[in-house]
Amino acid sequence: MPYAHSSNADGTRHDLHDHLHAVADLAAEFASRFGATALGRYLGLWHDVGKLAPEFQRYLLAAEEGRRLPSPDHKAAGALLALEWLGALALPLQGHHGGLTSLSDCKAWLAEHRDAAARTLGDARQQFPDLRPERPLALPEATARDILGVEILLRLLYSALVDADYLDTERHFSPASGAQRIIGPSLEVLWRRFAADQARLTGHADDPVNRTRHAIYEACVAAATQPPGLYRLTVPTGGGKTRSALAFALRHALIHGMERIIVAVPYLSITEQTVQVYRDILDRDGEPPAVLEHHSAARFPDDEGDLAGWTRLAARTGTRRWSSPRRCSPLRASSPTGRRRRARCIG
Repeated sequence: MPYAHSSNADGTRHDLHDHLHAVADLAAEFASRFGATALGRYLGLWHDVGKLAPEFQRYLLAAEEGRRLPSPDHKAAGALLALEWLGALALPLQGHHGGLTSLSDCKAWLAEHRDAAARTLGDARQQFPDLRPERPLALPEATARDILGVEILLRLLYSALVDADYLDTERHFSPASGAQRIIGPSLEVLWRRFAADQARLTGHADDPVNRTRHAIYEACVAAATQPPGLYRLTVPTGGGKTRSALAFALRHALIHGMERIIVAVPYLSITEQTVQVYRDILDRDGEPPAVLEHHSAARFPDDEGDLAGWTRLAARTGTRRWSSPRRCSPLRASSPTGRRRRARCIG
């Protein structure tokens, strides 16, 4: 029986068949969000098929015995198969541990490993009868219209594969971490919380400023029904942009079946203010958080409590999944040296 990973703390090895199919299912689920279910499934199924090679199985057994052997390549077999069926979309297979390269680099790398990869694929046909698709794999129409669409699809598939691989490997080695990946409140719940909070403030006072704020808020809620695209909210200071933008985002996401809201704002000071406003509206004591703050100056709890575990897993560990309904991140922040640097605020 071939294995994907060595023994965990319980002394259980990770069966290769189970790992490939679990990653295939997860990657298919993630890729379904952008119409690429079949592509995600086959990339997941192919990503570690190279571990079937006897050299890799010996490497795993040696690692369990405390012996360090050079790590054999395990990516080329899947990449060779993906190149045959998907062309440039084979890049996630080569890069699922080290990052995406170019197609020319991938082909040059494959030329060095082609013979060994072909032998492994020959063995794999008997053990994995579902390894090859029954028909050509079509690209989703929305991303296959031009080269930019294919570039975006490539990166989305890479993200889906890396995330799926990390999560299933974590499930084998650190099942307790997976249990800490708390599912936060749904967007439906967050909208109800927001609407209840907003009802305290808007539409009551009859002075010009409050009438204007209420009109802006209602315009944002009405605009949320329109198709997804680019929208601009131009409002003077004091017009209630922070809350009205949140109203638009929540309603727009609900109406169009979206799952997350990412807020990117210009400076850390504005980011922190925005995060606090959204936490006051959406978070509840004793319940899973709704708002994740993630940027260069964000502080993460040092203890091992539920909130600390959730924050680390949602923002920092592994694949940086941003697994929260709302994330806040500043577009830019100043470094101590005065130079500008990229940052993310998710809230």
